Amino acid sequence: MKRFFESYKETNSEIGGLLLVDKTDKCMAEYEALEMPDKWRLIKTEAVQMGDKFREVWDDYIRKEFVIVLNDDHVLKTKGWDHLVAGQIKGYNIVSTNDGWQAPRRLCGAIAISTKILKTLGWIFPPGVNHLFSDDAWEYVAGHAGCAQVMMDVMVEHAHASKDEKLNDDV
Repeated sequence: MKRFFESYKETNSEIGGLLLVDKTDKCMAEYEALEMPDKWRLIKTEAVQMGDKFREVWDDYIRKEFVIVLNDDHVLKTKGWDHLVAGQIKGYNIVSTNDGWQAPRRLCGAIAISTKILKTLGWIFPPGVNHLFSDDAWEYVAGHAGCAQVMMDVMVEHAHASKDEKLNDDV
């Protein structure tokens, strides 16, 4: 998260967010010590898995115009990426960015979803899905509704551990 927030500052990002960490996380002290940018909040969740975390904080984001889903292994590269992505949310749509890896074949990088879609479906992660295959669900929705675009000129790198041996965790 430290690397993520450094890239947030370096790209002049302004749109705030929620850092969701389960309250039993062994690194909680480090999360609490992070210098988080303005408009960001640390929320300690009962839930451990990603889908359950989003379900737990549904009321914290569903009243917004959109949700941008990012992970701790994203590195923001394009200056003003947040406003570029947010500016493309119009009605019922999904916008993703270039992740330097799977785009444009997959929705990846930063994934922004109109909350109109979320309210209509009633979920951000399908019931029973907590992480794996959530991207597939969104690609299915977007593909059938024809409502997604990939902004290849906006780089939000996915520095996934499987791409680089030095990023692999010991545990």
